[in-house]
Amino acid sequence: MCHVKSGQRGDVGARWRADGLANGSGAGRQRWTAAARLQAVIVTAAMDEATGSAWCREHGLYPAELDAWKQDAIAGLGEPRAASAAEARQDRRRVKELERELHRKDKALSETAALLVLAKTYGPPRLQAVSAI
Repeated sequence: MCHVKSGQRGDVGARWRADGLANGSGAGRQRWTAAARLQAVIVTAAMDEATGSAWCREHGLYPAELDAWKQDAIAGLGEPRAASAAEARQDRRRVKELERELHRKDKALSETAALLVLAKTYGPPRLQAVSAI
């Protein structure tokens, strides 16, 4: 019981926690937008570690958060994909093929629905006797 030996009363940690919750510490942390995060990464990119840490303290950030934002920004850039004219032609050809298939299946579905309506309305189809001529 350290608080007894030091002359303090009560649980200091619990009191600090209660004070923090009452003052809203932690809840008042700024929510950074994507644009603000990118701006922070750009501003601190040329700074050395000490200057970057000081900037983070001024803005209520941990340097690890800033490093994570930097990694996210780098990962978001990715490798540029060169879309060639051949790929575009192939994509257009595939789209046309899929549209034709969709149209064919839509017609088949409409025909099936019409047959179901007819079957419900007039009953099942009957076979007619074929007369010999």
